[in-house]
Amino acid sequence: MKTKIHLRIFVYTVICAAICVCIFSSCGSHSSGESSSASETAVTIVSPEEPSATTSNENVITIKLATTLSDSTFHYHALQRFKEKVEQDSEGTVFVELYPNAQLGDASDLIRAMQAGTLELAFLDTAAGVPFYPELALPEALFLSRDESHKLAILRSDKMTDILTRMVEDIGVRYFDYSIESVCSIWTTQPVTSFRELQDMNIAIPNEDNTVAYTDMFEVFGMNPAPVAVKDIYVALHDGTTDGLAYSITGMMDKKLYGLCGNCYQTGHSVVTLAFMGSEKFWEKLNPDQQMQLLEAMSLTSRELINEYYESKWTALKYLKQQGVNFVSPTDEDLEKMRDLARPLIIESVKDFASEEDIDELLALN
Repeated sequence: MKTKIHLRIFVYTVICAAICVCIFSSCGSHSSGESSSASETAVTIVSPEEPSATTSNENVITIKLATTLSDSTFHYHALQRFKEKVEQDSEGTVFVELYPNAQLGDASDLIRAMQAGTLELAFLDTAAGVPFYPELALPEALFLSRDESHKLAILRSDKMTDILTRMVEDIGVRYFDYSIESVCSIWTTQPVTSFRELQDMNIAIPNEDNTVAYTDMFEVFGMNPAPVAVKDIYVALHDGTTDGLAYSITGMMDKKLYGLCGNCYQTGHSVVTLAFMGSEKFWEKLNPDQQMQLLEAMSLTSRELINEYYESKWTALKYLKQQGVNFVSPTDEDLEKMRDLARPLIIESVKDFASEEDIDELLALN
């Protein structure tokens, strides 16, 4: 009997002691405001692809940067470096998400998203904005720019600065900095050595280009232009229904068309440029330091892209020559003749927002 009593007393004592320990531990924790548990001091490893967990979400800006370009191009690789620079310079307060391959839609979709403020930045062909703001057609006029450097000078001219300033106010989208994608020339199945030999040729216009402007220009040149879907160009060349097409070196290599159309008459009638574009709704929320960091990163990336473009151009030229492609540069006389024929078309296409004096000033830029 005594043994049972002693056992009960022992059990009650242990239970009471345990309750006291719990009570005192709880009180101690609340009074100090800190946990004594070692598990609560564990270190969190943050992926470089995500904002630091130690940074308040309220202080982190997420930028979605979309493009229609493939993630296999050197342009996309440059955008990856842009992302790294922005995130590093901002010390974790700005995070960039990249969306290549038209994941968020085509160029028009992206511009509408920037207008709505649901997309912060895009990297697109500068001509993509023309349907939204017709004055952007000015630098895209065929034969307006002589070469890549001249096209960049036009885009950075006072006339274009004025147009772009008004564009921000009217449609809520900014153009920031520029790089080069390609230069378009005339490719033919038979050798061409002069402008005269282009006349009466059937020429395909890829439907990804400004088909109206191209149709008008080639008709003035005495050629027979016809818009053709890109997927159908190979068959048209193979069947002989077209004698050539207006395309870039990049396009010819990507589509492997140089085997059927191995003669390039280097008119350089169109220089295709790319631009960083941004939502004004997003831009006005940034402080001056954040804006400066982004501007510097975009400027650096654009310069890198221009250098990489020229490297890829010379590499492509070398490769195509090895494949037997024949490159012919028009004489100064033939180039002047083509420019003179194209001039009335330029004047007509931009008459609502640019005078002949404006065009002459742009033509005279170095």
